[in-house]
Amino acid sequence: MKLVIALVIVCGSVWAQCPGGNALRFTGECWTGNYVTIPNSPELSEFSQITVECWFKQLAPVPCYEENIFNKSNSVYDAGTIQLFVSNSCCDWNGAHLTFGFHQSDIEGYWADWPHDLTLNEWHHIAGVWDGSFVTLFIDGELAASTPMSISGTVGNVVSGAYLNHHAWTGGESERLSAIIDEFRISAVARYLTNFNPPNEKFIPDENTVLLYHFDESNGSTVHDASSNAIHGSTINNPQWICSDASLPVELLSFSAIARDESVVLSWVTGAESEMSHFEIERDGAVVANVQATNRATGNRYQWRDEALENGREYVYTLTSVDLDGSREQVGQVSATPRANEVPSEFMLLQNYPNPFNASTTIEFLLPEVSDVTLTLHNLLGEEVATLSSGVMSAGVHRVNFDAGELSSGIYFYRLQAGEKMMQKKMAVVR
Repeated sequence: MKLVIALVIVCGSVWAQCPGGNALRFTGECWTGNYVTIPNSPELSEFSQITVECWFKQLAPVPCYEENIFNKSNSVYDAGTIQLFVSNSCCDWNGAHLTFGFHQSDIEGYWADWPHDLTLNEWHHIAGVWDGSFVTLFIDGELAASTPMSISGTVGNVVSGAYLNHHAWTGGESERLSAIIDEFRISAVARYLTNFNPPNEKFIPDENTVLLYHFDESNGSTVHDASSNAIHGSTINNPQWICSDASLPVELLSFSAIARDESVVLSWVTGAESEMSHFEIERDGAVVANVQATNRATGNRYQWRDEALENGREYVYTLTSVDLDGSREQVGQVSATPRANEVPSEFMLLQNYPNPFNASTTIEFLLPEVSDVTLTLHNLLGEEVATLSSGVMSAGVHRVNFDAGELSSGIYFYRLQAGEKMMQKKMAVVR
């Protein structure tokens, strides 16, 4: 079966005369406004796998119905059309505010739907992936939605060109997004199958790159393709060349320490990261660990355990951010005193460590009272894969070592049920 292509995305990164490089801004009027046309090319015709990605900064709510960022189709409902689009709150597609997928016909299709609004005026890395079996949507490196897609053959449309920020209604104008695009790339491979650190550098063309727009022209009506295919685009109705502001500082939202028996668990949450190398952890003035930064525009959650400590002694921990250029900034300081057999004050499921992992990992949870506990593992479809632990357990800290065994690579969820209380977290198996 052959399908047609359409997509909706916008991108951001940092790079030319502007210190942060250039990007392309679209004004977003309904049925009028500006967009980019992409000429038809054999390299854009058919795919056995595809990844469409970029950085996206939405400036205003969707004004109309659904707004495409990339669209390869003569009509939005052509059979096989691939779409990555943003929809508004009153007319969402399948209840989703961000969707990636394919039209199988004018009324049927395969869609990965994310039912949430993107935060306005913030950069997000968005990637739509088809690996031949699943249609998957990633937001800031996190798997947001995935659905099976059982077709044979390739996807694509041999006859039509493509667009950025164009809905592709046949024979007329269409809706437009108010947004900024930077670093837009189409690849003939499934680049992302599990959670990943969003790229924080300019894309470099490789053998799988079909089209790559850096948007660093700063003026004119041509958008140059940095790939070897030279599929140059043309701006329509004058979208605005601007300096990109995608480079973000480190913003620390919280930094805490949980004391355990002969150990301390440090947890911190960032609201924004860019141009970072790692976090440095000091205990009582001495460096004890380095934790790699993810550089996600919307931040990340981190956890690190300090073990073989002395109970009853207070330890002071300092967290320092280290940038790629070597510059350093102290961002937080906490203290904790490990104690033997300390009873937790609240029910809590912690992030497994290590994560992602290849063979085995440890899951830890806290029980403030005696509880009948079940710890289970589930796949992306919500199906139970394994029971990791069950039974009546005492109040305290519990650890479960999990051997992934024959599990295939991918995202899984581990769920802790204790009476009426339930918590769930995500883990990644990487082979």
